[in-house]
Amino acid sequence: MRRFLPILLLAGALAGAGPVAAGPVAAAGTGKCHSSGKKVIAVDKLVIYLKDVYVGCYTKTGRRTRLVSHAGYDPFAVFAHGTHATVVDGPPVNEPTGKVVLTIWNLKTGKPFTKHELSDNLRLSFLDSPYGDPITLVSYREHGTTVLDAIYDKGYKRLSKRSIKPSSVSLGPGRVARWTEGTRKRSARL
Repeated sequence: MRRFLPILLLAGALAGAGPVAAGPVAAAGTGKCHSSGKKVIAVDKLVIYLKDVYVGCYTKTGRRTRLVSHAGYDPFAVFAHGTHATVVDGPPVNEPTGKVVLTIWNLKTGKPFTKHELSDNLRLSFLDSPYGDPITLVSYREHGTTVLDAIYDKGYKRLSKRSIKPSSVSLGPGRVARWTEGTRKRSARL
């Protein structure tokens, strides 16, 4: 079972924080992908570079996509497998909005599947599908409860109804998410 990767997003902490690359930095072939930016992820059929924003490249065609939700937003984290990438970005520190944007991108087409705004005061934990499915699970505390959401190719969805145990969360084959709420085991096919 893969564990969540926590990313702390606090408005005050963003000022000194540089971009965070999360996910495997493997020695995968870059195919037709080349960039002057720093390579942060090379896995499956994609390569993610960091310039001023994350740039995703689909290795089969060489299609490059700037992975930024809004012009001028700064990157904070990226997760990638298969042909998708999930990116967390937000406005510059001198223009705070209290929000960050979570976007899941289809690197084959160069377009986002979906976007969702979250508060920048949350401690977010992520689990990207190890099977290459365009699914990323997101966990965070909201009003004293740890909730589980999914951002995926069909949208953004709350999975939990009550507080979850973060260590119980997993993604299996067939797009099945599993977690524990209290003492009850739950699952959902995405």
